[in-house]
Amino acid sequence: DCPPTFEIIAHQCLQINTKEKMNRNQAMQYCQQKGGELVTPIDMDLFVKSLVDRGYVHLENAMWIGGQFNFEENAMLWPDGTKVKEDECNFNLNGPGNCLKYSQSEVLLETCSEELMFICEIRFIEK
Repeated sequence: DCPPTFEIIAHQCLQINTKEKMNRNQAMQYCQQKGGELVTPIDMDLFVKSLVDRGYVHLENAMWIGGQFNFEENAMLWPDGTKVKEDECNFNLNGPGNCLKYSQSEVLLETCSEELMFICEIRFIEK
């Protein structure tokens, strides 16, 4: 089961935050206060399809997800430290900035100070 305010989307407990926009650090802190993280999609194609099916297809629907460029590792990493695989999705890693966003059915780079909506993930609660 997912906690209140979270719902199962693409086999994960997610909270899509559309009410207020935050920069990436603020969004990350918000998710952590809820006991979660910015989302690490386990199935990128299904994740993107699920957001498209919910109507999040326009530029103004851009949302932070968990990936961020780590300069020490010289790699894009998810919050748990695993590397983002470029073949998981049609990542466009040529954009500005070091942080990953979902926008218009793609996963793209964005400047981390940009204020966007965001998606928190929390682990399933075992019964």
